[in-house]
Amino acid sequence: MQDSFASMSLGSVNDKWTVVAVDGGYNITNVARGNTMEWYADKGNWSTYNPQDIATNPLFVQSIYVVQ
Repeated sequence: MQDSFASMSLGSVNDKWTVVAVDGGYNITNVARGNTMEWYADKGNWSTYNPQDIATNPLFVQSIYVVQ
């Protein structure tokens, strides 16, 4: 993640993330910036956002699946 804006570019300076279990899924949050990953379906890409209600907002709860 860059030092400014909400985009997530490969090789960016803020490359540490935490995964926290919440509401049957996970929040994936950048350690340095505190922004949480969100899928923008209308734009077809991932970005981040930093809302105050992140823990209860279903837009930020991700599911992780094992694909074999």
